[in-house]
Amino acid sequence: PFNQKKIEKMFRDNEYLIEDLKEDGLFLNATLNNGSVELTSRTLHYLKFEGYDFVTDLLTLSKGENVVLNGEIVIPSIPDRLIANGIVSRISSYCNESDEKKRAKTEKDFLIDFGQDINSFKDKLVYSIWDVVPYKSYVQMEDDTPLHERRVNLNFLFGLNQFSNIRIVQCKGVTSYEQLMRDFANVLSEGKEGLVVKSPN
Repeated sequence: PFNQKKIEKMFRDNEYLIEDLKEDGLFLNATLNNGSVELTSRTLHYLKFEGYDFVTDLLTLSKGENVVLNGEIVIPSIPDRLIANGIVSRISSYCNESDEKKRAKTEKDFLIDFGQDINSFKDKLVYSIWDVVPYKSYVQMEDDTPLHERRVNLNFLFGLNQFSNIRIVQCKGVTSYEQLMRDFANVLSEGKEGLVVKSPN
């Protein structure tokens, strides 16, 4: 859903808007603290994805940093986002279950439902990131850095590193409502969920 009048006002108030691809994955905060990574859900529950490649990539990115990333876990190799979300959700439950009997049952059910071993997805989950804030700002729940600067900071954080399992969300600047609606129609025709429109300021 969207509010046409609100978006038109956003265009009047800004030279351009930032259009992000909405990938509809599993929301995840990643706190990077100089060689350590802490993962939390939207409701701030701690999550574990031990042995997953995207966590290894985050550990590499965390060196010398103290920031919090906002993003979502997706499986780009599975085009049907509902199936991909079901797989990510089951993997998350499995990774964060301490009862060995329940883990064994989840593993067995996963193989039956998807025809693949649950551990075969360790290199398939991708963390798609759309924002970064200093850890101090995250704790204080306030940061006055405009989005367009935070995106520059995010690109700077990645530097020259080439990662396989973490990436910055697909985004672009858009200057008119008509252009935005064309882009929106295109992503829907590709079976994707939609777009998120943000003021660069």
